[in-house]
Amino acid sequence: MDFVSAIFSFLTGGIGGAVIRLAPEVLKLFQSKGDRDHEFRMRELDWKIAKDQGEQKIRELDMNLSAQQVMKDMDAIIEATKVQGQLTGNKFVDGLNAIIRPVLTLWWMVLLTVHKICMIIYWREVSEDGKEFATRIWTPEDSAILGSIIGFWFVDRSLRHARRGT
Repeated sequence: MDFVSAIFSFLTGGIGGAVIRLAPEVLKLFQSKGDRDHEFRMRELDWKIAKDQGEQKIRELDMNLSAQQVMKDMDAIIEATKVQGQLTGNKFVDGLNAIIRPVLTLWWMVLLTVHKICMIIYWREVSEDGKEFATRIWTPEDSAILGSIIGFWFVDRSLRHARRGT
């Protein structure tokens, strides 16, 4: 064996031994980096889950508070309605209290009717388009107003009959 071959064998063996000795350490380094990345992703996922659970809990609390507020409002309306229905013993005050709602209803119905008649007269003179005429004369808001008034009186009547037991 000549000198160059001996040195080459020595260097090859030394380098090969060093590579074999360092290989597990390099693999451990990559493994620990992967473990750290995995741990980071898991903590990030845990944080997102905790955040979503917290937001859900806040929404539940808001809904509970809203429901409680609605119940309090309904109780207040019921109490106010009960007080309105009680007689004072003064015939004038009781009569005035009993006639206010029907008079206001009739007044609004007359105003609505006069308003619609005026609109019909105006649109007959100005427009020839029947479709536009119909959509301008009777709007969704008009339906809501009329439905509210009629619904109020029919519900009131039903409640009065239910109270009497007939």
